[in-house]
Amino acid sequence: MNKVVSTLLLSLILGTLFAQIPVGSWRDHLPYSRCIKVVKIDNKIVVATENNLFTYNTSDNSFEKLSKISGLSDMGISTMEYNPEKKILLVAYANGNIDIIKGNVISNIADVKKKVMTGSKKANHIFFLGNFAYMSFSFGIVVLDLERLEIKDTYMVGEAGAVYEVFSTVADNTSLYAATSKGIFKADINDPFLVDYNRWHRILDIPNNIGKFDKLAIFQGKIIANYFGEADNTDVLYYFENNIWKSFLPNAKTHKNELRVSGNWLMMSGLNQGYTINQNFDITDTYDSYGFDSSRPRSSMVDEGGNLWIADELYGLVSRPANVNQFASFYPKGPATNNVREMLWSNGTLYVTGGGTDVSWNNLFNRGELFRFSNETWNNIRNENVFDFTCIAPDPADPAKVYIGSWGKGVFSYAGNELAVNYTYSNSNLQTIIPGDNYVRIGGMVSDEAKNLWITNSGVNSPLVVRKADNQWKSFQLGSYLNVPTVGTIHRDHAGKFWVVLPRGYGIFVFDANGTIDNESDDRFVKFKPISANGDIINYIYFITSDNDGTVWVGTDHGVVVYSNPENVFKGETAGVQPAIRRNDGTDIIDPLLGSETVNCIAVDGANRKWFGTEKGGTYLFSPDGTKQITHFNTDNSPLFSNSVKSIAIDGKSGEVFFGTDQGIISYRSNSTLANDDFTNVYVFPNPVREDYHGDITVTGLIADCSVKITDISGNLVYETKSLGGQAVWNGKTGGGQRVATGVYLVFCSNDDGSKTFVTKMLVIH
Repeated sequence: MNKVVSTLLLSLILGTLFAQIPVGSWRDHLPYSRCIKVVKIDNKIVVATENNLFTYNTSDNSFEKLSKISGLSDMGISTMEYNPEKKILLVAYANGNIDIIKGNVISNIADVKKKVMTGSKKANHIFFLGNFAYMSFSFGIVVLDLERLEIKDTYMVGEAGAVYEVFSTVADNTSLYAATSKGIFKADINDPFLVDYNRWHRILDIPNNIGKFDKLAIFQGKIIANYFGEADNTDVLYYFENNIWKSFLPNAKTHKNELRVSGNWLMMSGLNQGYTINQNFDITDTYDSYGFDSSRPRSSMVDEGGNLWIADELYGLVSRPANVNQFASFYPKGPATNNVREMLWSNGTLYVTGGGTDVSWNNLFNRGELFRFSNETWNNIRNENVFDFTCIAPDPADPAKVYIGSWGKGVFSYAGNELAVNYTYSNSNLQTIIPGDNYVRIGGMVSDEAKNLWITNSGVNSPLVVRKADNQWKSFQLGSYLNVPTVGTIHRDHAGKFWVVLPRGYGIFVFDANGTIDNESDDRFVKFKPISANGDIINYIYFITSDNDGTVWVGTDHGVVVYSNPENVFKGETAGVQPAIRRNDGTDIIDPLLGSETVNCIAVDGANRKWFGTEKGGTYLFSPDGTKQITHFNTDNSPLFSNSVKSIAIDGKSGEVFFGTDQGIISYRSNSTLANDDFTNVYVFPNPVREDYHGDITVTGLIADCSVKITDISGNLVYETKSLGGQAVWNGKTGGGQRVATGVYLVFCSNDDGSKTFVTKMLVIH
């Protein structure tokens, strides 16, 4: 399958115009600092990250980027290589997928990805020879025909048909060499029957001949091989000369990410050190530090001008100009990693935590990661002294501050990038699960209208704690009542009751302080499990939220459960209701809303519609009552990075919906926004509508349920609709499907009774 893009890599345009992506458009929010490979194409340095590509233009210092949104076929890049003769950039993925980029055309070869097989399909290395690319995979060598753009052969390299992982492949004038998990194998390069494993023979005269060799290169006419030692700093480099394998560079013992010929140099990128080796096999350059931090090179090259370029594991593209002993790091801004635990949109900012727990609620031990997206800029905080940031709550008294919960070190308050305070068992009512040790597990946080911060403290006798507006603390000793090992996220409904997820199959806990935090005599609380439409008890709860009407929506492993009268749970009405969906197959069969899905998260947009993020099915958009599916995005029908959606957040002002997946963050601009109280901020986007624009035209800043009529300058009605929340959408066409003629068009907006009206205009160029 071929895809055509407007340029090789779509431009990364920053600023306010980029923020207003058209309705129905996607954009990625991926990390660009974690790089794995660097090549040079003309005046551009092309860098592969773990999930996408970006370029740095050496002529004008501009960035461009390419991801699944703009043409790539997949996520999880394992390696790439450029063939200057064929002008082909070959991109390989960890799942076996292959993209071939030539000019502005991306061709996909998915044969390996689709092949049913056990074990990994990861591509480790690419070697070009003539019209073919020899790709080293975990199961053997795949030969790709660069003219026909198809797989020609697959070679299984191993004795007696055994499958050995191939890490690297090179060739000289007579032989093809494969570095494998069980030594180096060679075969006659002109042998037409290399698919027969008997044609491959292990090289026996090299030391460690049955060990793992992971890197090969041809440098100065000699075969270079790296033996992968059992521990770091035990690798051995060999070269073949005069029919003898000789070891060299005894100090270069670290495990190597890359061994590569770049011009007249042999480049080695180790775990935390890089080397440049000259034609005499002497190390002429070693870099283990960039001046601003230690180096972690994954790939390196020297261009024709002598400039050093490095794809670094943490610092993106690192450069050092020729004859200058100073490094610089640069890359498009994004979150520091793909890790997503929870997302929250608050006060014009998207907050993301990158920590978490496994299915048993044990630590993942991700370092404390807080990512913020505001004014089109990502800002990242990484706290090396803590692990697994979990939940987020804005400071109700100060919009510039935010509270972050962690799974082990309590609550952190950040003012911008600065840590204001860390609340633990020693300076608050929070409790530790290990007496005398700071191990305070926070499952969820939420603020109320009185500026109190409510916190769930897991694994202790007081699982519910509140930091009051006067900075005093109050604990609720409900541990014996709950009798659960873990307490999760907390949600405050419209009536002020707190709904708490009890993970690992323990259901839901609802608490009502009746507006009197310090008076426990009037507190109400109940613990229960919902009932499915089939009458089964639902044990596993993942998310709870309220919609614009005050209805409580619960995400479970059996779909969605709804509580239209949340107050009634204290009256014993705890079963809930699952909205019924009639199948669109001519039958009378009715299914419960997403009854076969595990619903990880729920978000409510400005039109009171529901976005559901699932564990395996992608994301769904349903009508306000949950009975009509509006759209369904998954990896097959959209750029969505993964079908496992962990968190959803919505910018109500623009309608942009952020999906946090297990492969990173991607956003989509929907056709609904929060409604305004009046018409003071109405505008049309884009305006003017240029002749090369073919997307939706949006009228935003409207009041709820607004009537929108679009006419030509003579008053002839062209289009009529109702706003979704605070936004209306028009495709720029007449009722007959034709694009309207060039001219000025009027937009008439009014509420139901006509007491509020507004008129604006747009210019359409055809």
